[in-house]
Amino acid sequence: MLSSETKQFVRQHCNQEQHLSALTHTLTSWCETESGSYHLDGLAEMADILSEEVSELTPDFSLIEVDPEIQIDGITGETLAIPLGHALLAKCRPQAPIQILLNGHMDTVYGVDHPFKKCTMLDTNTMNGPAVADMKGGLLVMLRAAAILERHPAASNIGWQILIGADEEIGSPGTTPLLKQAAAQCHLGLIYESSPIGGSLVRNRMGSGSFLIRAIGKSVHVGKNFSDGKNAIEAVSRAVTDIQNLNHSLPQIRFNTGKIGGGDALNTVPDRAYARLNVRVSTANDAKLAEVALKQICDKVATELDQEIILEGGFTRPAKVPDAATTRLYHSIAEIGKSFGQNLGWHDTGGGADGSNLLAYGLPNLDSLGVIGGNLHSKDEFIMLDSICQRIQLSAAFLIGIASGEIELEKILESA
Repeated sequence: MLSSETKQFVRQHCNQEQHLSALTHTLTSWCETESGSYHLDGLAEMADILSEEVSELTPDFSLIEVDPEIQIDGITGETLAIPLGHALLAKCRPQAPIQILLNGHMDTVYGVDHPFKKCTMLDTNTMNGPAVADMKGGLLVMLRAAAILERHPAASNIGWQILIGADEEIGSPGTTPLLKQAAAQCHLGLIYESSPIGGSLVRNRMGSGSFLIRAIGKSVHVGKNFSDGKNAIEAVSRAVTDIQNLNHSLPQIRFNTGKIGGGDALNTVPDRAYARLNVRVSTANDAKLAEVALKQICDKVATELDQEIILEGGFTRPAKVPDAATTRLYHSIAEIGKSFGQNLGWHDTGGGADGSNLLAYGLPNLDSLGVIGGNLHSKDEFIMLDSICQRIQLSAAFLIGIASGEIELEKILESA
């Protein structure tokens, strides 16, 4: 599929012996720049670092202020507007006939108070560190692959957008409108989430929804008129117990109670309590089933205990089921992988990502083109360092193949 000249060009501009040391140094610096989803100062610092990188590729870039995340206080029901970090949007040759979206995120799950702050070598090819795989390693692959494309004579035949959000780990509430806009402007997307050991790409992703259950009871003194009270914690506890049991009656859906709270003084019947839930589904129909089941449980407990129970929230990420164009994209890049000695499988995952939203907006996309690693969202997160150059070569070759016409994109996307 690719000419020997294209493969040689890519190998010349990224190979282990010449480039891995510098790439590892850069990645370490990025990972030790704290940028948790709500750490605005850290996100601003990371955005500046990435802006400097992008400025070497195109002058057309900006940091975009996004709308705040809307949260509901579990006790009071008050609506809260939580500020988010800026998204980075860059464009190059927007008038070119082929437009490609390169997508990633700069935020991490490690908040400013999290003790996991430094990178450590576990062996000569394995580095442990915050967000080394998810997904600062992916950002490094994305930006370096774009840089190689820009050195190639055929680069002028295609245009691209780079969209890096600062809120993906919390569901991209602020970046979602930018994703929708980019999906309408581009022909395909490349998503730089990490890949598991073995290097396979993601095929199906489960959809994800977040829900809040609030119970409103009646507060009384435990030692005086106890029987007049209505314990909101009891109501929430009954509800979440029934919800957890849905994992047995609806095994294709995942229900998880992630947080619960309420109450104050121990000698007072609590009149406010709440639970926050995450639900994962594989189909749109399962999402509807889940919402119906949650409402039925809340209504049942409210009737039994004579309390008000409010169910709020919904699905923000749909299930990702690849269309025909996405399937052909996968087979195309898998062939390129073989030519570079990389065997790319295709696996399903329960994790959510922006690729799900992009496909729902009509943009075929390849998912998990980032580095190979594991133990995401934990102090044991790691990266296989040799995957950095491997994945840069893979993406650069794919982009150059499209730009040079060696990859017939029109045939791949004919059903899109």
